[in-house]
Amino acid sequence: MLIPLFIFQRFSISFTTHLKMTDCEGKSSWPELVRQRGEDAVVTIERENPRVDAFVILDGSPVTADFRCDRVRVRVNSRGIVVRTPSIG
Repeated sequence: MLIPLFIFQRFSISFTTHLKMTDCEGKSSWPELVRQRGEDAVVTIERENPRVDAFVILDGSPVTADFRCDRVRVRVNSRGIVVRTPSIG
Protein backbone atom coordinates (compact mmCIF):
# COMPACT_ATOMS: atom_id res chain seq x y z
CA MET A 1 0.00 0.00 0.00
CA LEU A 2 1.34 3.40 -0.95
CA ILE A 3 0.93 6.27 1.47
CA PRO A 4 0.85 9.68 -0.16
CA LEU A 5 3.64 11.91 1.07
CA PHE A 6 3.06 15.64 0.86
CA ILE A 7 5.93 18.01 1.34
CA PHE A 8 4.93 21.52 2.24
CA GLN A 9 7.57 24.06 1.60
CA ARG A 10 7.68 26.85 4.15
CA PHE A 11 7.51 30.27 2.57
CA SER A 12 6.79 33.80 3.59
CA ILE A 13 5.37 36.69 1.72
CA SER A 14 6.77 40.06 2.53
CA PHE A 15 4.52 43.04 2.16
CA THR A 16 7.05 45.82 2.16
CA THR A 17 5.49 49.21 2.44
CA HIS A 18 7.18 52.46 3.05
CA LEU A 19 4.39 54.46 4.62
CA LYS A 20 5.04 57.96 5.78
CA MET A 21 3.00 60.24 7.97
CA THR A 22 1.90 62.08 4.81
CA ASP A 23 0.29 58.85 3.55
CA CYS A 24 -2.10 58.78 6.52
CA GLU A 25 -5.51 60.44 6.56
CA GLY A 26 -6.67 63.00 9.12
CA LYS A 27 -4.77 64.88 11.78
CA SER A 28 -1.39 63.27 12.43
CA SER A 29 0.33 65.22 15.21
CA TRP A 30 -0.81 66.82 18.48
CA PRO A 31 1.90 69.17 19.87
CA GLU A 32 -0.71 71.01 21.93
CA LEU A 33 -1.11 67.93 24.16
CA VAL A 34 2.41 68.03 25.60
CA ARG A 35 2.19 68.67 29.38
CA GLN A 36 -1.43 67.43 29.46
CA ARG A 37 -2.66 64.27 31.21
CA GLY A 38 -2.09 61.17 29.06
CA GLU A 39 -5.63 59.87 29.47
CA ASP A 40 -7.06 63.22 28.36
CA ALA A 41 -4.70 63.23 25.37
CA VAL A 42 -5.96 59.81 24.24
CA VAL A 43 -9.57 61.05 24.29
CA THR A 44 -8.66 64.19 22.31
CA ILE A 45 -6.62 62.29 19.71
CA GLU A 46 -9.29 59.68 19.06
CA ARG A 47 -11.97 62.39 18.84
CA GLU A 48 -9.95 64.48 16.37
CA ASN A 49 -8.93 61.49 14.22
CA PRO A 50 -11.34 58.55 14.52
CA ARG A 51 -9.09 56.46 12.24
CA VAL A 52 -6.49 56.00 14.99
CA ASP A 53 -6.20 54.12 18.25
CA ALA A 54 -4.22 56.09 20.80
CA PHE A 55 -2.73 54.58 23.93
CA VAL A 56 -0.57 55.69 26.82
CA ILE A 57 2.97 54.35 27.11
CA LEU A 58 5.68 55.18 29.63
CA ASP A 59 8.37 57.25 27.93
CA GLY A 60 11.42 55.12 27.25
CA SER A 61 9.50 51.84 27.03
CA PRO A 62 10.56 49.58 24.17
CA VAL A 63 8.27 49.68 21.13
CA THR A 64 8.18 48.11 17.69
CA ALA A 65 9.75 50.06 14.84
CA ASP A 66 6.96 49.50 12.32
CA PHE A 67 4.96 52.48 11.09
CA ARG A 68 1.18 52.32 11.24
CA CYS A 69 -1.34 54.96 10.20
CA ASP A 70 -3.82 53.74 12.81
CA ARG A 71 -1.60 54.04 15.89
CA VAL A 72 -0.65 56.94 18.16
CA ARG A 73 1.59 56.34 21.15
CA VAL A 74 1.08 58.88 23.90
CA ARG A 75 4.38 58.96 25.82
CA VAL A 76 4.04 59.97 29.44
CA ASN A 77 6.30 60.35 32.47
CA SER A 78 5.81 58.54 35.79
CA ARG A 79 3.10 61.06 36.75
CA GLY A 80 1.08 60.39 33.59
CA ILE A 81 1.94 63.69 31.90
CA VAL A 82 2.59 63.76 28.12
CA VAL A 83 6.30 64.44 27.55
CA ARG A 84 6.59 64.16 23.73
CA THR A 85 4.38 65.26 20.87
CA PRO A 86 1.96 62.42 20.11
CA SER A 87 1.98 61.54 16.42
CA ILE A 88 0.84 58.80 14.10
CA GLY A 89 3.25 55.92 13.76
